[in-house]
Amino acid sequence: MELIAGVASKGGFCAETVAIAISYMDSVMIKLEIPKTKLQLVAICCLITAAKFYEIDCKIPPYKHLYEFCHRTYPLDLFK
Repeated sequence: MELIAGVASKGGFCAETVAIAISYMDSVMIKLEIPKTKLQLVAICCLITAAKFYEIDCKIPPYKHLYEFCHRTYPLDLFK
């Protein structure tokens, strides 16, 4: 959840977006077995989804920034 909070802080997302993203992450983790190597990617996806629905001003960082934030761990095309 630190990842969600960190990216949300840098992106200027509201607290509601962070809470919803964490809720999404909890729901995904309850229903699916996510490998530890993919948790960061799932967390970013949950945050992007929450931001698309709950941010008044669409402040979603460009995919390239999210890619860099994840230290280029995943291929860039996974963020598109």
